[in-house]
Amino acid sequence: MNQFVNLESVSQPEAVAALQAACVSLHTASQVTGLEDALALGRLPEAFVKSIDGFWTFYEQYLEFVQSKEKFSCRAGCSACCFDNPRGNTGVEILWLYSHLRNRADYFSFIQKVIAKASKFEKMFKENGSDFAKAQAQWKLQRNPCPFLNNENRCSVYSHRPIACRMFVALTPANWCDPSNENYAQAVNPHLEPPFVIRKILLQISKRLGLDQLPTDLLRALALLSGHVLRHSPYVLER
Repeated sequence: MNQFVNLESVSQPEAVAALQAACVSLHTASQVTGLEDALALGRLPEAFVKSIDGFWTFYEQYLEFVQSKEKFSCRAGCSACCFDNPRGNTGVEILWLYSHLRNRADYFSFIQKVIAKASKFEKMFKENGSDFAKAQAQWKLQRNPCPFLNNENRCSVYSHRPIACRMFVALTPANWCDPSNENYAQAVNPHLEPPFVIRKILLQISKRLGLDQLPTDLLRALALLSGHVLRHSPYVLER
């Protein structure tokens, strides 16, 4: 279950310093001019790209430090938490992921897979009375894999994954995270949620980009954003 667990490592100086550096980079990114025109022009300002890159670098340093000090069972290739449609994403996170996807040689066929999965989830969402929690639980039980999982059960967009994907950790055995496991109800999966100030700035940037109305779940947000960019951007989105 997702529950509050006191992790001493998040308060250690190294973790605090990495988060502070991440906040500074994110704040700098939020002050860059020209974000309002980025989608229409089809490119993100260079200063924004540099600062947001810095944010993710420092934020990942924070996560790596915490995970090095805790007895998490998460390992590369586990992917037990990747049969989900994580929500809580902001528009700028989805855009950052999308800008990376545009470099894929199979972009058009891949985005069609994303759209198909988003449509499937949307149908499930409506069938559950627009109750996201119920739709998400059903989605997980059906073992719908994340479209970004590769053949080795590793994330193909690991360095560009949103915070909602980065914050999943397991203190109990990793296979307990599978809803079909008999110990699933006893699984302890604390979420390494970022400080509120980080989410606040991400929302501010998303609003300036005109992406504050996107759904917060990964699949539907990415599907809608890809369609919006292709319809309204005169150029392929560049970073």
